Amino acid sequence: MNMINLLIVFLGFLNPIDSFLSKNQNADVDMVDFLELYQVDKGDLNRFHNLVFSDFYLDRFETFQQKWQQKMNLINFDSLDRSEKVDFLLLKNYIKHELDVVRFKKEENAQMKDSFPFIDAILHLEERRRLMLDVNPKEAAEALMQVQDSIKIKKEEMAAFEKNEIDAVFANESSKKLNQLNGVLSVWFNYYHNFDPEFDWWVEEQYKKTHQALEEFSSWLKREIAGQRGNDDDPIIGTPIGREKLLSELAYEMIAYSPEEILAIAESEFKWCEDEMDKSSKKLGFTNSNDALEHVKNLYVEPGHQDDLVNAQMRESLGFLKDRDLITIPALAEEFWRLEMIDARSQRYFPFAYYSGQKMGVAFATSEMDHSSKLQSMKGNNMHFSRNVTPHELIPGHHLQSFVASRNNTHRGMFYTPFYIEGWALYWEFRYFDLGWANNPEDEIGMLFWRMHRAARIITTIKYHLGQMTANEMVDFLVDRVGHERNNAISEVRRYIDGSYGPLYQSGYMLGGIQIRELHEELVVSGMMTEKDFHDEILAMNSIPIEMVRMLLTDLEIKSSYKPLWRFYD
Repeated sequence: MNMINLLIVFLGFLNPIDSFLSKNQNADVDMVDFLELYQVDKGDLNRFHNLVFSDFYLDRFETFQQKWQQKMNLINFDSLDRSEKVDFLLLKNYIKHELDVVRFKKEENAQMKDSFPFIDAILHLEERRRLMLDVNPKEAAEALMQVQDSIKIKKEEMAAFEKNEIDAVFANESSKKLNQLNGVLSVWFNYYHNFDPEFDWWVEEQYKKTHQALEEFSSWLKREIAGQRGNDDDPIIGTPIGREKLLSELAYEMIAYSPEEILAIAESEFKWCEDEMDKSSKKLGFTNSNDALEHVKNLYVEPGHQDDLVNAQMRESLGFLKDRDLITIPALAEEFWRLEMIDARSQRYFPFAYYSGQKMGVAFATSEMDHSSKLQSMKGNNMHFSRNVTPHELIPGHHLQSFVASRNNTHRGMFYTPFYIEGWALYWEFRYFDLGWANNPEDEIGMLFWRMHRAARIITTIKYHLGQMTANEMVDFLVDRVGHERNNAISEVRRYIDGSYGPLYQSGYMLGGIQIRELHEELVVSGMMTEKDFHDEILAMNSIPIEMVRMLLTDLEIKSSYKPLWRFYD
């Protein structure tokens, strides 16, 4: 290869796979290399083309994805082995979803620009800088002055409306995006600041005024219109995405059910839990399951001992798995885990537990909480609820899952899906219940409470995104129908809808668990696989939709024209 070609490869205009495909129609390709190159290219694109609100950059993303689609059309699908065919379908599905995202973002940009005309003026300044075009400091200062005036006019216009005439959801989202825009403005200014004397002479003072005006306007939208002041009693605000986007997300997760059908599944599972809860309550002598649940919630450890409880439960879980030879537990995975306590502030979003980087976060009452909050935290993390949470977060749940994923099929990390991640941990809640992890009726109630909660997550979030349930109604459902303490329910709903998680994340727990449970019926109960092999193989596949797990574990035909078909609940 001559120096010119080497330079072209280095600059990214031509990479080895591009060169190979350009010379070979219907080519044989190593799909792991293909996926890894896609991820590198996409990572570079994301770092370089990252300008918020810019349709130019969205067009660039769209072109990028379309070109990779064209590359995939040149691959000889039939020459791929079974694992590579799955990788092919995963990338094909991923790119289609990325193109959907571009389309939706363009629609969101258009709405924002219609509402806030000054956006384009700021974008124009930064786009010119990125194109290395000369800046005219006087014209730039005049543009910033016009932006400041436009912000003032818009704020006065919005302030003239009654507060309830302005959508709080839109105000909250606009505040977040305008903060990002202010960041763009800062990047633009700081590039020239203290470097170009003429620029500072014309621009510096006007920049400060415009930057402050945008900052204050964004804060005003958040605090005065959306009511987000950082207090515990702030209204819960999210962004319902609507049915069209839900369908796009379901297609990406390879789920062959409509939103309405998913609701029906969740309601069926919820009803099963209610019936089982009645049975367990009667074992304790309660005729009302709410009374039995309240009894269980009051069985908590004394302050300072929650970590001891969780540690003991983890040790018991390890023995439970080993005695039954259910799964391979690498020695380092068993050694490398620890606990950390969740502080009061973080319990606004994580009232029970989380897993992150070898650590399980453990929630319990802290000294700075008021008396009511302490009681609610202790009741929500009682001994019998925690018994279900601990193996979910550690082993055989997320800790073991994370350990194995970091060592197997790492090229699939880009396909991260809650239907695999959370579905795996939830499947083990099913399995533990069936295998007798509950030592008494109180444990049964604790486990059933969490299963009801998973079904409720589907019901509340899908209805929220379909516009059938408000945030406050979601809280009421968790309190009245599941039995949550109100503070904990508020924390849960706040996390569901504030944008920290995808719209189907909460559905992924139970639906993913049901999918793996159905696979267990197909392959283990039928005698086709041992339980240990089944679990070990799923773990080694890394995070992919469960329908693709099924393809890898069975001899079902894999076609390049694949569409989700598996009716796992029918």
